[in-house]
Amino acid sequence: MRVWCWRHTGTDSRRNVWLDGSKHCRHDSGFALGVALILALVSLIVAFSLSEIVFQVLRRPLYQTNRCAAFGAALAGLERSDLIVSESDIFSSGDPISFSGSFSNSSFSVNITSLGGGEISIVSTGTSGGIDCVLGRTATGGGEADLRGVNYVTSYTVDGSATMDFMSGREPLQSATQFGTPDYDYYRQLAISDGHYYPGNASLSGILGNGFYFAEGNITLEMNTILASGTLATMGTITVNKNSQLTSSNWQYPSVLANSTVHIGKESTVTGAVWSGGSVTIEKDVDLTGRINADSVAIKKDITVTDDDNEDVYQELNGFTYSGGSGGQLSFSGWSESYNIEE
Repeated sequence: MRVWCWRHTGTDSRRNVWLDGSKHCRHDSGFALGVALILALVSLIVAFSLSEIVFQVLRRPLYQTNRCAAFGAALAGLERSDLIVSESDIFSSGDPISFSGSFSNSSFSVNITSLGGGEISIVSTGTSGGIDCVLGRTATGGGEADLRGVNYVTSYTVDGSATMDFMSGREPLQSATQFGTPDYDYYRQLAISDGHYYPGNASLSGILGNGFYFAEGNITLEMNTILASGTLATMGTITVNKNSQLTSSNWQYPSVLANSTVHIGKESTVTGAVWSGGSVTIEKDVDLTGRINADSVAIKKDITVTDDDNEDVYQELNGFTYSGGSGGQLSFSGWSESYNIEE
């Protein structure tokens, strides 16, 4: 085997020579191979770097979405802990509490432990798309828990423009639990005493006398009817027709108490708690001040639901049995936030 190569024979002269294959230009060929390997390595590094950049660019929007969803779920767990603790005896027993919940694309789990001295630790972990958001708070138990019953519904729908204060802002507190169980006979006896008892259905109109009204069937408030101070209670349904006004005598009595559904018609004004064993429907241009307890709530457009104008709104209702524990209202302090990412 012969190889053609150039060899220097002096400072400037160069000549062609034939060399035996066993004595070819090993130094030159080795150098070329090294350069080729370096170029190949650089190409691989560049390709890998570019692919990683593209991957990160494509991944970032999904990462941000999942991070936000995880944070929202963890925050929902913290919000719900106020409700859970208020029904517990953790401050007296010291027993830890764990609960969880889920949404369409995220979930949360919460662990609550007693720190002694009336303090508890709350750690809520929200998870979405392989991202965990861990939120931690310290809380101190207070007195009786505020019953913000506007949130105590399984579900609600909102059509058009509506102002709802805490209705949407405190959505994580949605619960199927009905806080407070009414004693219908308590309201039945009050109505009998006031002379407003109906053994069947009742259709009421005009300007009504103040006091308690009770029907074993359904109650219908006709258009433009006014009850300036009183309570409508029924074992059936309650329908408040257009442009009616209904105000409870004080915050410790509901304005409406129905074992079944409640329907509040257009342009009506209701002040006082609305309690339904079924669903509540609120039509257009209604102004409602008070809390809502119901299995579900449907709100039409251009209405205003207010539950935070006055803390008295949250008083326990007379004639109701409450099964809440000794937790009481919480005062929060401190904040910790961390993220775990599943690669």
